[in-house]
Amino acid sequence: MNKNYAKALYALCSLSLIAAAMSGLAQVARAAETQDAMTLRYSQSLTFKPAAVRPLSVVSMLDSRQTASFRTQKTDAQGYGSYAPDAPDVPAAADLSANAAQSARPRSLEQAIQIALRKRLAIRIAQLATQSAQTKIDQAQASFKPTVRVLADALATNNYDTYSGTTSSVTVPGAGTYTAETIRSLPKYQITPSLRIDYDLYNGGRDQAMLAHAVVQKDSMDVQQSLTVRRVVFEVAQSYFQLRHACVRRAMAQSAVQLAQEKQTLAATRWSQGRIADIEYRTVANALNEHQLTLRLRTTDLESSYLQFSIAMNAVATANTEADTMCGFDSTQEQDLAAAAPYAEPGLDSKKNLLELQAAQKQIQIQQAAARPKISLYAQYAGVGRTDSSNTTSVGNVHRRDASVGVSLSYTLFDGALVRHKIAESVLEAERLQLRNQEWDDERARAREKAQLKLKSAQLQQELAQSRLELAISQRRLAADKLSHGTGSTLALSEAQNREEVATAELAIAHNEAALAQLDFLFPAVARQRTGAELTAP
Repeated sequence: MNKNYAKALYALCSLSLIAAAMSGLAQVARAAETQDAMTLRYSQSLTFKPAAVRPLSVVSMLDSRQTASFRTQKTDAQGYGSYAPDAPDVPAAADLSANAAQSARPRSLEQAIQIALRKRLAIRIAQLATQSAQTKIDQAQASFKPTVRVLADALATNNYDTYSGTTSSVTVPGAGTYTAETIRSLPKYQITPSLRIDYDLYNGGRDQAMLAHAVVQKDSMDVQQSLTVRRVVFEVAQSYFQLRHACVRRAMAQSAVQLAQEKQTLAATRWSQGRIADIEYRTVANALNEHQLTLRLRTTDLESSYLQFSIAMNAVATANTEADTMCGFDSTQEQDLAAAAPYAEPGLDSKKNLLELQAAQKQIQIQQAAARPKISLYAQYAGVGRTDSSNTTSVGNVHRRDASVGVSLSYTLFDGALVRHKIAESVLEAERLQLRNQEWDDERARAREKAQLKLKSAQLQQELAQSRLELAISQRRLAADKLSHGTGSTLALSEAQNREEVATAELAIAHNEAALAQLDFLFPAVARQRTGAELTAP
């Protein structure tokens, strides 16, 4: 009887061990399946294929209560879609509002650029500066035309002039000749309307220099407007790629939480069976808590990036925007870079600096013109009305006429060396701008070389991350194959899965870093910010 009891006990233990082993293998297979789904999701995001050709993938997830549920994921261009249960044919009000929010947000860099060019105040300010420069050209051209003025003088004088400036003589026979000053009587009120035309025949070349200076200013403002557009596009593109980067990091954190939940569920099962110690179960639970905190941190970073992206477009960021709405993209990174490339124009900075130097040289000519003589032609036609009663009656008594044509010459003999000092100041300013342009040209060349090296390094990091991911996938598949044939262990498979997860994250980050490096290469940074403030009107 003891022998039969021992056989029965042995059979019962064998069945228990087989059941536990089958349960453990099922959990391992399910974890491997989840890892395959996550790898597929990341590989889709890194190939950057159009969204239309991407298939639907089914991802297994565990909620906070550790109950299994299946949700269908429709991947977007980034590779991370919105997780939602199967919806009925008629969309709910919440779904309609979510769709409206998604349609309001730009889903590609090209759309974001167009919104920014319409809404950014910097663009409008640059346009107004260009229009203001055009008015200066009109002002300079007006100086070549004659000036026509209407003048009117109203005078009230004494009735008698004490001295007329003339004398009269009377000869009296037998008494001689008597000479006396003549005192004349004048009307008390006089009005003198006149029409005067002035035209500068020569002013030292000031008008020509002023016109040339205004034309250079206008060209400079045109370039400044293009620079403003380029700066706005760069700010939008930079914040856009940072948003995509934040989306990738949050998606990785979310996947890590899902895997940690599955590990916690497996650990709970093993702990309930007495197969692991309490400290091992608490370690797994603490790891899940850490991943959940990381997900919250990545969500906050995503919200911050989305806010910066909205600010760059001068758009209003919707409060409590869902992560899936913020991370919905319809374009690949290659398409986004192609949309930003036409706005790069690396030669604008040098052209702007050259125009500033030319404006300073024209300013020297303007100051030199003040040291030369000025010759003007004038013509005036006037009428004179006089009465003894009032100025009002003088208007109707304009009977006398006076016409004059002449040439005026003016030349400043002494002004305390004011003009000479102004000329010296303009010469020094032109020399300063010339040296500054050389310095900034060197800085731009160094910045472009640095950006090129950074781009090359990012591309190499991308290739290295791709190789590491391929190696990690091979190692994980090998570990799963060994476990299925009984020659491997669950621990080895778990370690291989962790290495694959890290490699996938590194590749996703490398793709974003390469995009940002390409953006820096297209829009090389300049050490100093420059505006058109130095091109001031004389």
